[in-house]
Amino acid sequence: MQHQFLGPIPHAGAAMPADPHEVVLARSPFQDVMPAVHEFSRTWTVDRIIGYLYSTSLPLRKLLGARQPAFEREITDALLTTEPSGQSVEPVALHVLIARIP
Repeated sequence: MQHQFLGPIPHAGAAMPADPHEVVLARSPFQDVMPAVHEFSRTWTVDRIIGYLYSTSLPLRKLLGARQPAFEREITDALLTTEPSGQSVEPVALHVLIARIP
């Protein structure tokens, strides 16, 4: 929906590394690399979703300027159309690698 208000948004940052993190760690001084998964649920509300959009690296509020209230109304309407309660639960699986240097 941001593109409706701001037009095309260029992607910033470098491309992902060519090697998976496990390969990078295997070439490093780290040993005993252990994968772990932490599963939990995250509850999203309309306000939390809008706040999340503003917390990204894109300076969204500044770019929206006077169109900010219209943007928030459109986001709110779209979310409430999808989920009238205004809340949705996201299952999250956080994959991490734990390693140590001897």
